[in-house]
Amino acid sequence: AVDIDPAMIGIAAFYFKLKDSGSLQIVQKDAFYFLSVNKKKYQLIIVDLFIGFKNPQKFRERKFIKNLKNSLTPGGLAVFNSHYSDKEKGEFDKLYNLCRDIFPVCQLIVSYPYSRIILLSPLLNFYPD
Repeated sequence: AVDIDPAMIGIAAFYFKLKDSGSLQIVQKDAFYFLSVNKKKYQLIIVDLFIGFKNPQKFRERKFIKNLKNSLTPGGLAVFNSHYSDKEKGEFDKLYNLCRDIFPVCQLIVSYPYSRIILLSPLLNFYPD
């Protein structure tokens, strides 16, 4: 788990009893920086970060999306919770098209009034027959 905000890490520890263990490491860092220097590969990455009602701009740009892909195992998955209002349709379309440009599998799986969840995979043949 990566979070820049020590208060959120504290809330997770207090209310959800989450703490470092053999299978969980909690890192206090900016997720953008973490993925840009990280060399480890993950089977699952969940991107659920926002300020106000929106993902910060740097998380909606090519460099972050490429780092996200490079941090996944070949059969790994990323789930990106993108935050947009219906008035910002063009903004979501830019992010979705960027993800489609970088990931062989890019599928909108949930659409709420202020959130759209995208499934991403570097594996072209993700869906079993």
